[in-house]
Amino acid sequence: MSTSHNPDDDEQIPEFTREEMNIPGIRRSLQKNLNQMEFQMFEDWRLAFARWAYDRGKNPKRREGYAYNSMWDIMNRVEKFCEWLYFGREIGTDYDGEVIERDGTFTIDFTKDHLDRYWYDLLTNGNRLDSNRRTINNAQLVLKYRGVDWKIPDSEEVYRDIHQQESDPGFTDWHRDHELKALKAASLKLHVIPDREKMSEEEQDKWAAHLAQRLEKPKYELEDEDWETVNWKIPSLVHLSCDVGFRPCEIVASRVQWLHTKNENDAYLRIPREEDSKAGKRNRECRISPETARVINYWLDKRAELPEYEDTDAIWLTKEGNPYGSASLRRQVLMRLQREVGIDLETRENGWYMIRRGVGTDIINKGGSITLLMRQLRINRYETAERYVRNADQAADDYFKKR
Repeated sequence: MSTSHNPDDDEQIPEFTREEMNIPGIRRSLQKNLNQMEFQMFEDWRLAFARWAYDRGKNPKRREGYAYNSMWDIMNRVEKFCEWLYFGREIGTDYDGEVIERDGTFTIDFTKDHLDRYWYDLLTNGNRLDSNRRTINNAQLVLKYRGVDWKIPDSEEVYRDIHQQESDPGFTDWHRDHELKALKAASLKLHVIPDREKMSEEEQDKWAAHLAQRLEKPKYELEDEDWETVNWKIPSLVHLSCDVGFRPCEIVASRVQWLHTKNENDAYLRIPREEDSKAGKRNRECRISPETARVINYWLDKRAELPEYEDTDAIWLTKEGNPYGSASLRRQVLMRLQREVGIDLETRENGWYMIRRGVGTDIINKGGSITLLMRQLRINRYETAERYVRNADQAADDYFKKR
């Protein structure tokens, strides 16, 4: 493998490929709104930065890099910082979050002042402090890459506030049992086409419009074989997440080899220790329901026929050929499902963790033990699992009814 060189390090950095590092393509807003020279400079800087982060970014002195499963989110957060710096926040965006109007200054010589201003801007977005801390800790790597130290302003006070937030046992929001069931049903309704012969003319016209949009062709060009198209990708993603409470980083890292669904009545997900996303890596095994196993098997049969999956063992890819990350899960999958089932997008959270929180809370509500909860959701710390227990309102209601 050839190598590149960071002037602040004595040892050369291997020239890892994008696939080896598990990093996404450059965000479309940056591609569309930087001019040709700016984009070339940013692309060169980004690749060198990613190689440094993967090879030694976590602890340069010990040459300890960030994990494969972490790189996708790190690069996304760094590019969000760059978007904020280059384009500003007080500008319009379209449905996909692409910047419409440019208002900012391009640079790859990032400064402490940039990070300070970004941190104070994050504090106005309404997220939990811990979420802002993760965002800024990834963004500050742009300075660490240059050998510049930076820490959160008033960091002692910030970390004390984070500790107080984490001691709050409840979640701000999660999907209830009936909502999880509705999301699974909506995934089938939106992605699996009913029998055309059983539809009214009005229903056929509605489905024709939906199908034409999905296949990116006019309605009048639809053929009989188009109506036979069944896409089990999203239903399998949603059903499995509603069984095992996938984290977004686990969906990015998920592999076909994890799935053991041949026997639908005794199906399970097995994550080997070396591919576990959590610190203190362990072998993981989680049960899969027969219904979910059946949906997964439908998808695996279809997946085997698709050319875009020939050279990858990833279970799911977006239409652009990338793994689903936090943003694409939220925008392309969950928000559409929430809208379909009548969940108010303005007053409810839209992140994929809504499903995970719902699954954990439902396990306790249905009488499952905390041990089952920790195994099924791959939780290491008892204190973390307790948050689901304290959040299980139904379990508390049942207890007082039976006293």
